Amino acid sequence: MVQDGIGNKLYMKGHSIYIKLVSENVSRRIGDLDYDRERLNIIRKQSVHLFRAGNAYGFNDTIIKTATKFKEIFLMITDTDESFIIPLSVFKTDGKYLNFKQQGFELQIFLSINIIKQFKV
Repeated sequence: MVQDGIGNKLYMKGHSIYIKLVSENVSRRIGDLDYDRERLNIIRKQSVHLFRAGNAYGFNDTIIKTATKFKEIFLMITDTDESFIIPLSVFKTDGKYLNFKQQGFELQIFLSINIIKQFKV
């Protein structure tokens, strides 16, 4: 388990990664590790998860920075039926940081939809 400076906790159960935000009573599943493909599989819904002001998706910064078991993210957007395989290196070159600490969220690194679309499968 990893804890950030404001008390949010990241932990694994089986192959799944979860976050327990201080501001919430239940944990959220972030995604599932695919050890064979060295991927973190994440499922998102555009209507819920897209940060509209930035036209971007947010990813947990701690997971991205400390990744040792995966080299890419497989992102599936269910309501647009699109999938992307994003190398972790893209987060270093094109990611933008936003922190909604006042709302109880962890530090996130955002990738614009324009960047993500380059990795459509």
